[in-house]
Amino acid sequence: MIAAIILPTLFAGLGYCFSLVQASRENLRATQILVQRMEAVRLSAYNTLSNPTAYPTNVAEYYSPSSQTNNRGTAYTVTYKCEPAPSTLPPSYRSNMVMVTVTAAWKSGKTQQTRSMQSYVARYGIQHYVSGN
Repeated sequence: MIAAIILPTLFAGLGYCFSLVQASRENLRATQILVQRMEAVRLSAYNTLSNPTAYPTNVAEYYSPSSQTNNRGTAYTVTYKCEPAPSTLPPSYRSNMVMVTVTAAWKSGKTQQTRSMQSYVARYGIQHYVSGN
């Protein structure tokens, strides 16, 4: 009788722990993808930020990109948006800044997950020194 109560509870707890670890791994991979994209933005030339060839608006990334083509794991839809700086900034800043938003969306089990990062990029920021533009 005790085993009939304890064993299902134990297996349910183990199943929950494995799903929690998988969700944490997927979240970490989404964060890695976002940081990678934002680092590329940080170091690129200002005039290429709005170029759809250099930064496509929608890209698919995978949990394990180096795996075989049929078993890469979770698919992440990465969206990139570059828009003018908000009107709350002074006009001299607004004309020399853009706001970049990178978002990753994926399906974890039955739940749709999303993470995003956002940053202002200045025309004469660090990318000016790196790329010379």
